[in-house]
Amino acid sequence: MTSVYTAIRIANDITAIEEGGVRMFLIEGTHRAMLVDTGFGGGDLAAFVRTLTDKPVFVVNTHADGDHIGANHQFAQVYMHAAEMHRYYEKGAPASAPLSLYEAYDIELGTSRWEIHLISGHTPGSIALFDRSRGILIGGDSIQFGPIYMFGAGRCLPALIQSLIELRNKNLPITRILPSHNSMDLPDNILTQVIEGAQALLDGKLAPSEPARPLPAKQYQHGNIGFFYGE
Repeated sequence: MTSVYTAIRIANDITAIEEGGVRMFLIEGTHRAMLVDTGFGGGDLAAFVRTLTDKPVFVVNTHADGDHIGANHQFAQVYMHAAEMHRYYEKGAPASAPLSLYEAYDIELGTSRWEIHLISGHTPGSIALFDRSRGILIGGDSIQFGPIYMFGAGRCLPALIQSLIELRNKNLPITRILPSHNSMDLPDNILTQVIEGAQALLDGKLAPSEPARPLPAKQYQHGNIGFFYGE
């Protein structure tokens, strides 16, 4: 049977897993492996991951949108930011309770250490994970070309802008940002591009267009950066 997943090795210890437009990341440590997000849940992700590592795997969710938590139930240990818990259970998530992460929490894998940075706005508890030793940032849905979903319950455009400004002001030694959607080839100034695009949208400077599929939102474009935004 054909798998819904494909794997792309992007570093000795990091594999991107693609599933129909969403991307997960498997990071292998010395004694355990971290899976960042679980996609739509369209297949046996746990079995697929076992073809990539023989180490025990735990999950960290960047946020609780359905295309990031779909296969959470296939894993025994799941973490997310405490601010995202309400959204997780509102979406009818499995009864098994995830464990809480907080700002400035570090996840030690032996081969790498990942800092947790809260970047609320896309959702209240969206996080980025940062490996300071290599400058790799995993940004979830908040840092990408887009369209970034900014409509519906829990989205807050001013919070996204402020969160990304605060992240930029930390002056992290970022060398590469890995997004959950679209191209992984992002420019060095992607943070500034998203901030400027979101601010232009908030200021009413962008013209709306109709999305390619029916949504309760309009599509907006600012250079490379797109948004779905509306009530």
